Amino acid sequence: MADESTGSLSMELMQLTEEAFKLATTACHFDKEQNVVGACDYYDKCILNMDEVLNKLNPDSPEWKKLFDMRTKYDDRMEFLRENDTVSYTTGASTKQASTKMPRNRRKLTEAETDFKDIDWAGASLESIPEDAVAVTYWLLRNIRTTMEHGGFLTKDIFVPKRIWIQNDVKFSGINAKTAAFEIIIKLVANHTEALYLSLDEDSMDLAEAAFGFVYEELTALQNNLSKPFPYIKELSVVSNSTKEDPMDSRSSESQVKTGSARSTTLTGFVSSFGKNVRKYAEVGFQRLVVALPSKLSPEELEEYVALVSKVCEKCQLFDTWYEFVKNSAALDPQSINQHLAVKLDSIRGLLVCISASVRDIVVEILFRDLEYLIDKYMTDMRKGFCRMYWDDELDSHDS
Repeated sequence: MADESTGSLSMELMQLTEEAFKLATTACHFDKEQNVVGACDYYDKCILNMDEVLNKLNPDSPEWKKLFDMRTKYDDRMEFLRENDTVSYTTGASTKQASTKMPRNRRKLTEAETDFKDIDWAGASLESIPEDAVAVTYWLLRNIRTTMEHGGFLTKDIFVPKRIWIQNDVKFSGINAKTAAFEIIIKLVANHTEALYLSLDEDSMDLAEAAFGFVYEELTALQNNLSKPFPYIKELSVVSNSTKEDPMDSRSSESQVKTGSARSTTLTGFVSSFGKNVRKYAEVGFQRLVVALPSKLSPEELEEYVALVSKVCEKCQLFDTWYEFVKNSAALDPQSINQHLAVKLDSIRGLLVCISASVRDIVVEILFRDLEYLIDKYMTDMRKGFCRMYWDDELDSHDS
């Protein structure tokens, strides 16, 4: 029990220390950008976080002394900025003096201003998870879009800051295929579903059934195409009208099976299909090999990709709106709707359920993989930044 309590305390101290260094990094960024208000605010948050860590450490330990020395530096810098917030850093001498005080390899942030929600998760809120499995898909897309805009909770236990989506040296695999797929989904929604009316009249229902049927067919084809380069996207089985047997043909085929020519035809067909399967496997293997090669994105390209993803998440909400409308309409008094309308509602609802599954298997699956990579990269860069900060302080203390 003592070992478990000690381990939990060490984990808590590690998390608090990482959070303090993250706040310090943001404060130094604002300090370098001459944003006195932002720098002082984050220095103050960093100091409060360090005080919490110091209260839980042994005052005689070397870790306590190192952290206290860093806290003193940040406190002195905050007081200096507050007392001299009118001092200009535009002259050459002051710029040189300010640059010499900053560690040269401190983690670089983007030029964009970081709002408080990127760091402080206490002000974020999370929409309650729907009970309907179909609605959960669009609930996840809304949460993902929220993390891109200002940071937020992906689930009740996972908070994703906005800075996850704004990083340098990002490498994505299959970025061209992902971009093309998202653009296709956006065009499908814009060209075939945005003009539909949420109405129970016969014409509107007919148009909605035809539109959602077409969208589902296109999403199925898109999913099958993406399953070749992306192994985590499952392939759907498609039954075409040409593959369906006619009862008259079945009787004739039964008589042909008894002949030797039928056996040779079957053998020839097996060999032919075997060759097609080999070519298919080779094609799929080549496509997966090409997509597996990661491509490095510039900050501008990553920003464009994030904007495209945000738009896809927004456009897909139209399916959720229609699903709620159809579900609520189907729950009305049976006497208020006729049999034809009930059949239409049931058909449209079935199509929307299938569309939700395709959106989940394509969009949500891809975005979860991308988000997993971005979080891992972000945490790795943060750990490297903390290590560099620690060793820089060690070198500075030896030099002095």
